Order: sequence, then structure tokens, then C-alpha cells
Amino acid sequence: MEGKPTVDAYVAGIFAQLKPLSRLIAFHPLLGLGRSLEEENERRSMNGMDISTDASFFTVEKRILGKNVVSWSATKTVEVFLYTRVKQSSSSRSENDHANNDGGGGGGSTHGDGTALFLCWNKECFGSTNPTAAVCEKSGLLVESCVYCGSSRAMKTRR
Repeated sequence: MEGKPTVDAYVAGIFAQLKPLSRLIAFHPLLGLGRSLEEENERRSMNGMDISTDASFFTVEKRILGKNVVSWSATKTVEVFLYTRVKQSSSSRSENDHANNDGGGGGGSTHGDGTALFLCWNKECFGSTNPTAAVCEKSGLLVESCVYCGSSRAMKTRR
């Protein structure tokens, strides 16, 4: 289905909209999420940029469940991927500040609500130090490029 979002794209969008510290377990990598916080910060460090909790909105761990743990594969070792939404600067406002917000529901400008964020990989871009909301409010899918310079968000590929 050319041009239509994949199931993984919808799962990635839903995961990004969960509250910080939420977890998701998957039987295969969700490549549509892009790079994890650790991977983004490693790349930022190699490019002479400061590391940041806003570089990516999740961490991932590969866990081995073992053999004979699922009904469909008694002989093969089963592994899962544990994704965790991280706390970012969007989580830094206190609940009291949030309650006093006159219900303005800022469209992502203050990010005081736990919004998933990412930083642009382009060192010259304003978005490399100023986080952008990772989810498109209209579609619920992940944003594919930086709102400041248009550079594509770094995606992962199968190895």
C-alpha cells in the first residue's frame, strides 16, 4: 500500500504519545521510532554537540526471554524489545504550573505536558538545541523532518 502509513508507524505514534516512563514490548524493532536517546546522544557527541535528554524520546533494551516461552516457537530463543518513554524537558513543569495554565493547551510551544521531543541532527539548525514535538497533532504519526530546517529525522534500518 504505497503512500499509506504502516502499522509500525501507527504504533510508533501511539507510543510517542504515552506518558513519560510508559513502556512498550515488541517482538521486533520498531524502526519507525528512529534512533534511541543513547544512539542520538552518541551521534551528537561524535559531531561535537552537547548531549541532551531531548535528543530522542525513548530508550530501548533487547531482552532474551529464552526457549519454550511462547506457543509458536518451542525450540528457538525468543527476544523482545523493551521501549521506554523518557522524561524530557517537556516534563519539567510542575503539576501546579500546569494547573495554572488557563487551559491554553499550547500547540507544542511550551512542551510542559510530557510531549515527546526530538532535536535536529543538523549542527547549524536552531532545532539542534531547541526541541521539537515528535508527533504531528493532526495525524498522530511521528514528525518526519525538522520544523526549522526541513532535515529528515534520522530513521533506523533493518540490519
